[in-house]
Amino acid sequence: MATTKREKFEKAEYITRQQLIDMFVNEDKQSTFKGCQFAHVVYFTDESGSRTINKQKALQKLVRTCITVGSSYQDRINRDLERRGEEGNFTSQGQSGQTPINKYVSQSDKSQKYNLKAVVEYFNTPETVYFENGRPRFFKDTLDKINSDLFMPSYFEPKQTSGRGNMSEEKDFSFFTLGFDKINSLRIKGTLYKVITNS
Repeated sequence: MATTKREKFEKAEYITRQQLIDMFVNEDKQSTFKGCQFAHVVYFTDESGSRTINKQKALQKLVRTCITVGSSYQDRINRDLERRGEEGNFTSQGQSGQTPINKYVSQSDKSQKYNLKAVVEYFNTPETVYFENGRPRFFKDTLDKINSDLFMPSYFEPKQTSGRGNMSEEKDFSFFTLGFDKINSLRIKGTLYKVITNS
């Protein structure tokens, strides 16, 4: 049977969570990838915008999305300011409670866990499935979410664009740090890395 182009692109490799961390922490010592890269990631985590019930988030989510890793938050905003004819003098304040390891990774000052620094581009819409008490929970629209009483009011408030509102809406992006312990799989540079369960 002939191998399709997609099958060739999605060469799968099973790795431990520590191997995935090492791939990014020690990127300067290997040639897996260099510079800014696009990647696809699947991860499972708490929905930060959901209410807390019995000291736990009411909702969790399984997310599949395209991300950019290795890009400079500050440089992106300054490039957009200059594109609009403004002075590119934005200065990033850094991540509170995290110490940068390199352009890909930061480390939590409290837990010492490693996090992947990632950007979701303005043109990309993540695929998200919510879970309540371990079972999928689907919402028809924003009104359905409001009526469920599972989300905090702040979840629905308008958000500033990146860079404390300096980024233009049409070029906006979402910057976040993703704990390596949340990642199920990550595809980068033509290889799909699947994290071995309980690793």
